[in-house]
Amino acid sequence: MDINKIFFRCRKQPLKIKVFFLMSYFMTESETALICPNASNIKFIMQILENTMSSKNHFDKSSGYWTGEVLRAISQIISCSAEIAKFFVSQKFLESALKILTARDSYSPEERLFTLRALKSMAVYEECAFEMAKNSLLIDGI
Repeated sequence: MDINKIFFRCRKQPLKIKVFFLMSYFMTESETALICPNASNIKFIMQILENTMSSKNHFDKSSGYWTGEVLRAISQIISCSAEIAKFFVSQKFLESALKILTARDSYSPEERLFTLRALKSMAVYEECAFEMAKNSLLIDGI
């Protein structure tokens, strides 16, 4: 059976996100576009990111993810389309990115690198680049 059919049939959001995160390690951008998450999945991903960021060691026990893992997947997801990138902006990803980039002692070089990779992918889209440019602290952090 085709992996995409299995992925789209899955109704369990945490499982779907886990599959996407795992696949993001070896998929190209064009392949990623085939299984881009929908709005509710992106909200769920952002909740996981917030949970990992608020944890003392940047690990969310309930989801089993580290901040770096979530950021890596987000950087891949953002490359899918302008609509998905804009939705991440609406879900306060830029605020999370700013926190990571300005609190250098609190986040690892890997976490900052994946944040920058996500912002780079986002900046390709005009509307997202405009939103990024409005925040001088974010630009200074980059």
